[in-house]
Amino acid sequence: MNGNIDTEEKLTELTDFSGGLNIKAANDLIADNQATVRVNCHTDETGAIVRRGGRDYLYATEIVASKGIYGLYRAYEKDGTKHFWAVCHEKIYAWSGANFGSGVTGGVVTASKMADFATLNNIPVMCNGTEAPLQYVVASDQFSAVTGSPPTMKYNDTSRNRMYMYGHATANRCNLYFSGLGNPNDWDTTNSFVGVEPDDGDFLTGTGTVQGLFIVFKNNSVRILGNSGDPSGWELGDVRSNHGCTARHTICNATIKGVDVLIYLSGDGVYAYDGSKAISLTSSDLDPIFSSTTYTYRISKGYADTSCAVVHNGKYYLSYPYGSATLPNRMMVFNLNEGGWAYYDYGVNCDGIL
Repeated sequence: MNGNIDTEEKLTELTDFSGGLNIKAANDLIADNQATVRVNCHTDETGAIVRRGGRDYLYATEIVASKGIYGLYRAYEKDGTKHFWAVCHEKIYAWSGANFGSGVTGGVVTASKMADFATLNNIPVMCNGTEAPLQYVVASDQFSAVTGSPPTMKYNDTSRNRMYMYGHATANRCNLYFSGLGNPNDWDTTNSFVGVEPDDGDFLTGTGTVQGLFIVFKNNSVRILGNSGDPSGWELGDVRSNHGCTARHTICNATIKGVDVLIYLSGDGVYAYDGSKAISLTSSDLDPIFSSTTYTYRISKGYADTSCAVVHNGKYYLSYPYGSATLPNRMMVFNLNEGGWAYYDYGVNCDGIL
């Protein structure tokens, strides 16, 4: 024994980062397969870090100079004809394959209002909570007002051959209105709606379908609406989870480990609902994003409802406003196959796949 202390620096090579982000624990306390910063990268099937793919413009010219896009939607006609629309400033624009042109006839909207689309019986319908809902008329290639006196709501959806509308800014915020069978131009707003617990102090924030079930969200609850057959026999189920949805446009259908789920943003994290229970996809390691008042990239609570998401190529892309932002300016990405979260250093106002 020579009494010498070995002071040579030892290096350890870490190759597995499948544990994803951990922004809560100190650097020396995180797991070996986690990272405190994961920006513009992913993990592959072995857990190794790989650079994310690049991005490019579908259309390099602004549709309207210095104006944002507040809705994207892809619709198909029965013969397979595809439409791709962008809601920008005060109009709805159609993608021609080369440009967005000067706007679709009749597609005039209030500026800077988020748009929601759904299609029933080959009739696409747009809602934004301000205009009366607009429908696309295939024969004339233009938008016009939905007939039948529909409600003016922010959101719409379809289930079991009916269209649903909900999301008024101030009134009837728990009413889920539904159309006649197969006809988005058939409405009775006096009698044809489901009042979803109007006395619970909450309001409707989203809907979706998974495992053949129609799911109804509020900020603090998840329920199933049994909407088969005649509406007189419909049943609104009990609360399945208190982890409701805070942003309608974050609700996406996805498959995780062979199970079909709805993924969505809640007040305390991101959840996957499989028709019976809501499972958190964000561990306590990511708590500062949802609960901190000082973390730089925390969700802007007052504007969390502007968040949006899309599922593409095995990943859930969640764009949200951070800090004091009022529109999404950062993106979190969840790997549906390998698990784990990463960041992108930019955000988008709305979602859509061409």
